[in-house]
Order: sequence, then structure tokens, then C-alpha cells
Amino acid sequence: MADWLTRSPEEHILYDVDVLFGPWPSHPTDSDLATVKSHLARSHIQNALILSTQGALFSDQAGNTETLTALANTSSSAPPTSRSDQERGPDAAGGGSGGVPGSSASPTSRAGQVHGAVGAGGGRVAPEQQGGQPAVGLVPVGTVDLRDAVGAAEQLDWLVGNGVRCLRLFTGVQGVLGETPAYKYVVGEAVRRGMVLLQDGDPRRFGEVLAGRGAEVIFLDLHVYLLGDFLLMAKSEPGFRATTRMLSSPDGIERVVETVGARQLVFGSRTPFMDISPQTLRLRYARISPEDRALIAGGNMKALLEKAV
Repeated sequence: MADWLTRSPEEHILYDVDVLFGPWPSHPTDSDLATVKSHLARSHIQNALILSTQGALFSDQAGNTETLTALANTSSSAPPTSRSDQERGPDAAGGGSGGVPGSSASPTSRAGQVHGAVGAGGGRVAPEQQGGQPAVGLVPVGTVDLRDAVGAAEQLDWLVGNGVRCLRLFTGVQGVLGETPAYKYVVGEAVRRGMVLLQDGDPRRFGEVLAGRGAEVIFLDLHVYLLGDFLLMAKSEPGFRATTRMLSSPDGIERVVETVGARQLVFGSRTPFMDISPQTLRLRYARISPEDRALIAGGNMKALLEKAV
């Protein structure tokens, strides 16, 4: 039997930064949270940064509420996400109501409390096994609607108050193809709050807006054809990172590691819309050190989440 048919520990992923649940117009089926979690568990993904598609397609407030409510209902483990939460008590952030501004919906528990137990160094690890599969730790991601960003600051305050540290920008779906006033405003407000930005689309379209701010950015759609431009940006912006998903050339991952270092790569699968195994196999067979592979598979994201707390 060929060795690639047998799963290796080198394919195990600590953090997947690109996961969605819910309906998507171009996808044949609606993937609910339970289905997505089962798929991740079978692929040995320990933790996932995840959000509802409703926030991108319909309403950011409703989508953010759905993300927090769904995640809170899937885990009984509830460690606080920050030292300030520990000091202020369970109802401090978000005013104790837990609802989106202007919405009557309210998550049943705080956003950042759906991870597993706290591991060494304060990082989150996957909770105990459930139903014969390793349970997947879930990290909530928020979003705002870039087509109507007037109330974005209030939405960001609510997200941060509920323990959300990552903000995903759906520029492609929402038709934001460059430096619009709304995009620049949202980026500035998010960076000011210390949020990690998950940026879709062509990195060249948004790199100049994001540069020079000290921003922590993960580009979710870096294609290997654009790698040269990304490397030039990353050399001067240590906070710029990219996922390995579209680095499908024989040496894409290796070029990043050799040029700017493994700390500027993370793993993101685009589950449930893309297959996971080709991506984990690519990482498994990349000609890099075990230490660099571990950073890409989750060490970098773990450190980034701890920094954002």
C-alpha cells in the first residue's frame, strides 16, 4: 500500500483557520454545524476558527448571533477567554445581555468559552472525545457587512465584549473590490481593537490598506500565482500571514518558509466547500523541518490567539 494512503501524524492539524457552516448559494447542500464538526474530526482537525455563513450573505448581526449561540450550545466546557473576563466575572463583557445590538436574540454563553480546556501556555486544546471521535474545539469568528458599515464600531464592540478576537471580511461576496471608505473604516476600527483579520480575495488588492497599521492579517485566498507579490509584502509586514490552501505548486510552501519563515503561514481548509486531505498531504510532504510544519499546522495560530486575548 502506498504510504500516502495511511494517515500520518504529520497530517494532524491543531488549528484550521478557514471553516464555515450554514447555507451557501453555490454549494449543493447546507452544512450544519454538527456535520462540519464531524468532518473536521474525521480529518484530525483539533480546533477550527468558524462562523455562520448568514453573516456574510444576509445579516452580520444575525450571523454573529447564530455563530455564538450555535457554538455555545455544542460545548459544556467554558473557560474564560481573557484575564479581564476572569477578573470581571461571567456577565461583565457585553453587559450581561449577550444579544447583538438592536436584536432580541442572545447567545446562552460567552463566545470565547466554547473551546476545550486551557493547555500549556494558555492555548486552547480540543476537548475530550465524544461518540468515538475526538471533539473539535471551536473558536468563534465575527464579521461585519462592508456594504453598510455605519454601525460597524458598535458591532465590533459587541463582538469583542463577547470574547470574539477574529474578524472575517467577505469582500468578494459583498462586492468590495478595493479601497472603499467602508473597508478602510472597518479595518481601522478592527485593528484599533486588536482583532485578527481574516481577509479573503486577492492580497494585492488590500495589502496597501492593511500595511503600516501593525495589523495581524491572514490572507485566505493566496494563490500560488500571486506568491511573489505576497512575499514582497510579507517581508516588510510581519503581521501578514497566508493559508496554505492554494499553494499547490511543488514548492509553494517551501518558498514561503525559505523567504520569510514558517511563522507567516497557517492552515486553512475552507471546510465544508473544499476537501481537506489534499491540503494535509501537501503539508505532510512539504520539504520543511518538523518544527516549521508544527508552526504551520497550528502553532502560529495558537500564538496569535493568545496574543489577541
